[in-house]
Amino acid sequence: MKHVTLAEARADLAALIEAAHAGDEVVIEDHGKPLARLVAIAADPKDIAAVSATAAPEPDSPSDRPAEPDTVGQKGAEIGFMSGAVWIADDFDGPLPDEILRLIEEGEL
Repeated sequence: MKHVTLAEARADLAALIEAAHAGDEVVIEDHGKPLARLVAIAADPKDIAAVSATAAPEPDSPSDRPAEPDTVGQKGAEIGFMSGAVWIADDFDGPLPDEILRLIEEGEL
């Protein structure tokens, strides 16, 4: 794994991309704190896993479709699940009161 500063990454991005493509992980840091990790992208998810274990999607769940629930009782949000729990005033999109507008104009809000 190669560590470079943000300035070095900006100056030599092409070489870092080549290093990642060759299989090397590149960590870009700023003041010693990791900001990003540069890894190669492969066509086969198994190849991606070889480059970085955290980069590979599960082979059974392609990234172009949502994951299915994997445990009993686990389900996604249902339409209307917040029905009755949320209230919106009839005039929620109406003009603000003059006092609020004045405070905004004076920079107090």
